[in-house]
Amino acid sequence: MTREEYEKKIAALEPLDDEKRKSVTCALLGHSHITTGCFGYVYCARCGEQIGDVLGGCFYDPLEVRVGHNCPVCRANYEKLGWEDKILTPDPFIDEDCGSIHDGEGGD
Repeated sequence: MTREEYEKKIAALEPLDDEKRKSVTCALLGHSHITTGCFGYVYCARCGEQIGDVLGGCFYDPLEVRVGHNCPVCRANYEKLGWEDKILTPDPFIDEDCGSIHDGEGGD
């Protein structure tokens, strides 16, 4: 799907609140490779749906970019992603409370 086709489909569904727009976007484009995680569970950073579980070893995404994980692999993967993954997702390299998690002020 092109960006133009996506925008036409979203426009036809308006008005949508932010949460619904993100869910519809994932339904149209698929879940983003930009992810979040908690206790071994992996979530789409756009819609918040659980998309994997690393505890059971059933999640592997070679293009994954983890929000808050500012490593060279995530940076390289982010450059490979298209608009389909980046639209309506948070900036994965900024921690809104304290800047980048790898800015020399702690982090992992």
